Amino acid sequence: MNEFQKQLIDIMKTRRSIRRFKKDPIPIETLELLIDVAQYAPCPSGYMVWEFVVVTDQEKIKEIQAALKSFFQGPGSSALAPYLGSYIQTEFFQNRLKEFQALGIHPCEQCSVQCEKSKSGLTTEVYSCRAWLAYRSATALIAVLNNPIQRDQYRRNAKAKSDEKSTIKRYEDTAHKFEIAAANLAIQNILVTAHALGLGAVY
Repeated sequence: MNEFQKQLIDIMKTRRSIRRFKKDPIPIETLELLIDVAQYAPCPSGYMVWEFVVVTDQEKIKEIQAALKSFFQGPGSSALAPYLGSYIQTEFFQNRLKEFQALGIHPCEQCSVQCEKSKSGLTTEVYSCRAWLAYRSATALIAVLNNPIQRDQYRRNAKAKSDEKSTIKRYEDTAHKFEIAAANLAIQNILVTAHALGLGAVY
C-alpha cells in the first residue's frame, strides 16, 4: 500500500459528523469544489438526478433552521419518536454518551435557552431539539435535491417498452430508489472531501 492509498483510507476512517462550527465563512471556491466532487459520485444507470443548492445567506439559513425546528418539534416529532427512542437506548449511543460525559460535553451546551428538559438526561424530546440546533452555527448549507424530470424520463421509457401498468410502476419505483441512492452517494463525496479539506460537516 502506497502513501496516497494510506492517506485516502485514513480520510475515510477519520471522517466524523461535526455539529459545532466556527463562524468563519467558507470560500466560494471551496463550496464549488465540493459540488464538483459530488457530481463524480456513482449515479445508477447514468441518470443525473441530483441538483445542488448552496445557501450562505444567513437570513435564508435562519429560515431553514426555523423549518427544521418546526419539523423536529412539530409534526415530525411523533414520526421520529419511536426511531429516536430505540436509537438512544442502543449500546453504541449509550457508550457515546459516556464518552461525552467523560469529556465534560453536554448535548445542549451550545443552546442559549438552557431549558429544564435537558437536566433530566437525554430524552427523545431533547434529542429532537438538539438535532435542529446542530444547524444553528453553520455558515453554509448544501441542499441535495432530486430532479423530478428524471422520473418523468423513466415513465416515458417504461411506456415505450410496455403498456403494462405493472411495468411502468416498476420503472417509477426503481427511479425513486435510484434518486435516493444517487443523492446519498453524492453527499458522501461532499462529506469526505470536506474532511480532506479540514472542514467540519454533518449529514
